[in-house]
Amino acid sequence: MEPSVFPPSMLAILVAWQLSYLPQTLAFTWRSCSVDSANETIQVKELKITPDVISLDGSITISAQVEVKQDLNGPLEVRTDLHKTAGLLQGQSIPCQGRFGSCTFTDICTEFENVCPIAAMTYTVNKVIKIPHMSSFVRWMAEGAYEGKITVTDSTGNQLACIAVTLEVAQ
Repeated sequence: MEPSVFPPSMLAILVAWQLSYLPQTLAFTWRSCSVDSANETIQVKELKITPDVISLDGSITISAQVEVKQDLNGPLEVRTDLHKTAGLLQGQSIPCQGRFGSCTFTDICTEFENVCPIAAMTYTVNKVIKIPHMSSFVRWMAEGAYEGKITVTDSTGNQLACIAVTLEVAQ
């Protein structure tokens, strides 16, 4: 199948949305954290954030290519885990606030509009996200290294996707 425009509510948008609240990305890496990534139903083929260094009042561009190997109708659970690995509050999990941080969405098909059904095909996204204004205190608190993980499971608990990311935030 030919790649198509990625609907603005799929896995890549969830990744972009989770990362969009972080002010400045100096280093970004991602990898599949699946036991058998070649056979997963949802496969992230590419995930990129540009530019590598941005201003706190700037924007980032999230680019992704995601292959969905079979039609998905839900329910689909998405878990996001984000924690700080260096800097102030090192080792702390970022709590779920306003759908950002370490959150569990028990069924994205009902919790987000226009997500399901998800057709089997390759999706692409290229989304620009403006970094929101933050106080100097929040900027100071946000500085440090982060690790995150996003997992998607079906109603029987089968893992459909797992993505691990690392990034560093600086003022």
